[in-house]
Amino acid sequence: MNRLSWHGIATQPLYIPHISKPTSKHLLRVTEELGANLLVVGGYGHGPLRESAFGGVTRALIEHAEFPVFMMH
Repeated sequence: MNRLSWHGIATQPLYIPHISKPTSKHLLRVTEELGANLLVVGGYGHGPLRESAFGGVTRALIEHAEFPVFMMH
């Protein structure tokens, strides 16, 4: 039993293979295709200079998700 199920939230872990698209766009598209109403991911940050140059999955998910995203570091 995982922590979310303790609170009545049904979850299903899913392995999503990496493809050449930006990771954040791929995760958002797959989540929408599955009809999920919550995306649970591990949040991780890099230094400000690196993220400003290359972007970051965590920031992109926060900025572009149209459904709740639960993050834990």
